[in-house]
Amino acid sequence: MQNRQFTIEKTGGIWWLKSPTGKRMFYPSVQCVGPRHGSAVPGAPIFDGIKACGGSLGKWLIQTEQRIRSWGFKGLGAWNDGIFHRTSLPFTESLNIFKWWHGLKTVFDPEWEKTVDGFVKPQIEKGRRNENLVGWFLDNEIPWNTGWMCDYFNGKKRDNPGRRA
Repeated sequence: MQNRQFTIEKTGGIWWLKSPTGKRMFYPSVQCVGPRHGSAVPGAPIFDGIKACGGSLGKWLIQTEQRIRSWGFKGLGAWNDGIFHRTSLPFTESLNIFKWWHGLKTVFDPEWEKTVDGFVKPQIEKGRRNENLVGWFLDNEIPWNTGWMCDYFNGKKRDNPGRRA
């Protein structure tokens, strides 16, 4: 079996994503794709792709993969339905560290590395053998602003490792 793996390479001072065939590539992708999407807003439209495909999840999956490719996307970003892991469509995942991390230990805490390993390793084990996995993001849209930074570091007690650092 051929080893399918996405890699990165620095050429002429520029980092490139390389396809499993070794070609440099851009990776335009779409995220949050799933068979059903709704809104928490009362009265907002709800999409049910399975119902739209006569009740067939398989039919919805085939049509959606074809549509994604026909629109010029090379794969999926993060936060998509896990059913896509069974297709030939390349995908990325987010480890969502911030969801766990917010309000807890700072990166300067002696337990931080051990705690993050315990959170991240099971996620990586779950998907790392999938040949269509392009890679992982640590997170997305972390609120790296002045107010949050003050709360994260300065809002802690004096003996907190983050505050001391």
